[in-house]
Amino acid sequence: MIVFAKKTYQQALACCLSNIQQTKVCWYVIFIFCLIFFQKNTFAQQIFFEKNIQNPAYFQDKTLTNSIWQNQNANVFLQKMTFNQLFQKYENTTANKLETNLYIFEERFEDKIAEIQRISATENQHFLAIFYENILKNTLSNDNWAVYLQNQAFSYQKNQQYAQAIFYWENLRKLVKNSVQKKEIDFYILQNHLALNDYEKIYNHFEKADFSNLEKGNYAYFFGKKDTANVTKHWKKAEDFFVEFLKNNKNQDKNTKETLAKICEIYYAHCDFGKIIPLTNDFLKNAFFTNNSTYEKLEPLDFQILKYTSEALFQEKDYEKAVLHYETWKKLAESDFILKFPNNPALFTNDALFHYGWALYQTEKWGESSVILEKFGFLQEKQSDIAFFYAGQSYMKTGVQNSAKDAFAQANRLTKNAEMKQQTHILLAKIATNTKDFKSASQYWQTYKELYPQDAQAENADYFIQKNQLQALGFKNFHKNLDSLTKNNAKENAQFYIQLALEKSLEKTENPQEKQENEQIIADLLQNKNLSLHQQRNLKYTLAERYLQNQNPQLAIPLYQELLDWKAKDDDFSMLSHYGLGYGYYQTQQFMLANTHFQLCIVGNSPYFSLAQKNDAFVRLADGYFGLNDFSKAKKYYEYALKAGEKIMDKTTKEYVERQIKELGIRN
Repeated sequence: MIVFAKKTYQQALACCLSNIQQTKVCWYVIFIFCLIFFQKNTFAQQIFFEKNIQNPAYFQDKTLTNSIWQNQNANVFLQKMTFNQLFQKYENTTANKLETNLYIFEERFEDKIAEIQRISATENQHFLAIFYENILKNTLSNDNWAVYLQNQAFSYQKNQQYAQAIFYWENLRKLVKNSVQKKEIDFYILQNHLALNDYEKIYNHFEKADFSNLEKGNYAYFFGKKDTANVTKHWKKAEDFFVEFLKNNKNQDKNTKETLAKICEIYYAHCDFGKIIPLTNDFLKNAFFTNNSTYEKLEPLDFQILKYTSEALFQEKDYEKAVLHYETWKKLAESDFILKFPNNPALFTNDALFHYGWALYQTEKWGESSVILEKFGFLQEKQSDIAFFYAGQSYMKTGVQNSAKDAFAQANRLTKNAEMKQQTHILLAKIATNTKDFKSASQYWQTYKELYPQDAQAENADYFIQKNQLQALGFKNFHKNLDSLTKNNAKENAQFYIQLALEKSLEKTENPQEKQENEQIIADLLQNKNLSLHQQRNLKYTLAERYLQNQNPQLAIPLYQELLDWKAKDDDFSMLSHYGLGYGYYQTQQFMLANTHFQLCIVGNSPYFSLAQKNDAFVRLADGYFGLNDFSKAKKYYEYALKAGEKIMDKTTKEYVERQIKELGIRN
């Protein structure tokens, strides 16, 4: 009692235990005393068991033993020591060999196994391992031991106790020697790890599991589908396994196709488009782009690989190849051949349609791009406004003004992009002007001015409105319209009207009716005294050129001559007039006069006369001498023209000159 008064309970307990007598009565007294502290004093428990760990008498009483496990706060350390003693106790029974019946064995040790399960996962595995190594191995045959482990594994797996199931599977794996059985066990181990979402242990298990690179890749690919939060990590591992598999497998079998499709999906998901193209190039070349390619042998996986490659080429801006792949894909999707599959594996998606149209636009295939982009636009997808806008641009490139107008109108209606809305207003106004719908053009500009008063283009809106209103008058009644504008004190409009008439007359056109209209405008303008000298000369030269182009040299020659006789300070039209007269006289077979003017073109210098025109003058001079049967001079000037114009002569003229030289060489 003196000891307890002077020391803490812990010290007192330690002191008592150190002097304990090896008698059962004394031992019980001390132990019952210690139990008073078990709920609150784990230190007392620890000292008690350290002192009595080798005393078998303690473990003879099951009631005392069970009291340890009924205590919910029992220290793991104490549990560990208790089982060490239990194992030692039961080891002594192995000499007599317990019954080999599994069910009797399980029943006998059921309470102990259940107790072990209450310990933490790490301790659990530790104690079970000791328990089995010390008892079960020496009790059961290997076959019964394996059956027991398998039954336990399936039981825990069924009850969703995956950690315990893994423990039994791993112990069973150590026991079996057959590689097929080991692989099956590996599969169950992975299943349970997967149920616990413990992917790191799965990848660690890969190191010892007998899985091929293809199998590992397929597992990692599946994990990425399941564990979407960490898909990048899983698919990076899958990529490594798949790449290794493809290095060692060059066959075009189903496994190869499936692997290619999956790795394409991985690269596409991670925007590694550049990796897809070299990976699938040879495969697609054999499947789709050789003379030996036959669609009858194609499978859904082939189409999947084609899709990923088409999109990858588009994303890498290799539009030429993208167009080729999209064309093949679209052709297959619309063919009767695809009907043999239950679901269309080559389905041409809306995104693919837009990308195809854009690739066509980028490769300047305007006719095809306009159709494809407009088709996508009518699908009312997110990018329909963009599709209509560039469909309109494509139609503009091919001169289909009305279709361009419809496409731009759709883009204007659908878009929420302010810049596109402005651009479509301007483009619609320009198309209306080009199609001579001047009233609509004026309205578009008026609307634009009201919607965007601060925009720079709005400052020019008044000009375009006025221009379209005047153009709406036309030029057939030029003098009448001009007089009307002048009488109404609209002199500025009158001058503007004359300027527009002048611009119209100088337009180049292949339409015979428009050419005739322009010539009439020129004739009307020449009667107007308000034109400047330069404007008059420009009109006469334009009219002469038109006559010459229309094979009317008789009407062109006097106009060219008039330009030469006109004593003007500028020399814009002198050389050009000599050049025109040379052609005019040549067409009328007046070769001497033609040669005179061509020679003046050759010796003269003018910034308005190009080297190409001068070289052409040499050729026509040679033609003139050929027409005069002076073949030596003709050959001389042909050869000179060929030498001097080596870099500037077009192919057709060069071939013509070479034929002439060859013919003249034969004649000589």
